[in-house]
Amino acid sequence: MTRKTLVALAIAWMLSGAAAAAQPPMPDLTQGGTKDDAHDWTLGPTGARAEQAEQADMQAVLALLGDEYVLGQPIAFTITLKNVGPRALRVHMGARELHRFGLEVGGAGQPFQPVDCGAGERVGGGPPLRDYEPGEMVGTSGILLFRAPQVTLLTPEGHEKALLSRRLVCDQPGTYLMRARIRVDFEEEQKQVVSNEVRLRVGPPAKGYDQFMPFARRFFLVDFALPQQGYEDAQAVAKALEATAYHRPLVLAMMASYLNGMEDRPYKPLSEAEGKARDAYRQMAASMLAQPEVLRTKYGEIALAYLTLYYAQAQDLAKALTYAERLQTEAPWSPKSQLATAIRRTMEKQKRKQGSP
Repeated sequence: MTRKTLVALAIAWMLSGAAAAAQPPMPDLTQGGTKDDAHDWTLGPTGARAEQAEQADMQAVLALLGDEYVLGQPIAFTITLKNVGPRALRVHMGARELHRFGLEVGGAGQPFQPVDCGAGERVGGGPPLRDYEPGEMVGTSGILLFRAPQVTLLTPEGHEKALLSRRLVCDQPGTYLMRARIRVDFEEEQKQVVSNEVRLRVGPPAKGYDQFMPFARRFFLVDFALPQQGYEDAQAVAKALEATAYHRPLVLAMMASYLNGMEDRPYKPLSEAEGKARDAYRQMAASMLAQPEVLRTKYGEIALAYLTLYYAQAQDLAKALTYAERLQTEAPWSPKSQLATAIRRTMEKQKRKQGSP
């Protein structure tokens, strides 16, 4: 190697050292750093791979109640999002309930298509920015219908807008894939977390389809719970649907509606017919909870909430608390999961009152 070559190498080494000294250190995105224009962000543990690792720390799971259905049969789904990473993530996230999600469905060889399942933004802005701790989980559960009606609304501009609220359109028998897509709002950007894919098979319409679907088109337009007129009509339809695939979801919708009425008028005197219905729902809820696969679904959530209120209004607070605590464990995202706290406070007040002179 000549003297000129050695001199050139020395100069190049000194220049590279000076450039490295002048360049600011690489911001660490995993420690709150932000991107700049002075670095290559395609490689390294603080760049693209760090973003992928951050997203990998979020695990989304979609679960369905079974994988075999008949056309028109409602399906219970549950979505959970868990921080499976080693550190807290700074995100906009509710305390328990998951809101910003969507469902996608695809057939054999067909691409996934988004389905509007009624999970819109809440009025008044999104959830607060907080630390989403390792092991923490939020979730939601709901009910979908196959081959549901299309709801048409009129926009303020006078244009028709077709919506599908809490509906899944599978308009013919076949095998489908479903997955959930969750929007996660980090402190400075949004990311999408995609769940596992669930395979389900939809068979031809079963006995009771012709009675169930006209009722569903009329009353299951916004939510699974029924309005007053829907509740009265459902009582007649339920008799015709006994021993069919459509009977249990219809009765669960009736139970959900009755549950709302229990909260609105908790101590209203009951007629003989209402008393029988109240006890019948209690028996059905108890039998459903004997099936472990039902627990962490919308069906289990309704059953646990119903039994909690049933025994609370019967003044059996110890039994009511048992079901309320199960609801807190199995469906912590449920708005009624806080009933356990209210029951404990009532029991403490009664205990203090009994102990006072």
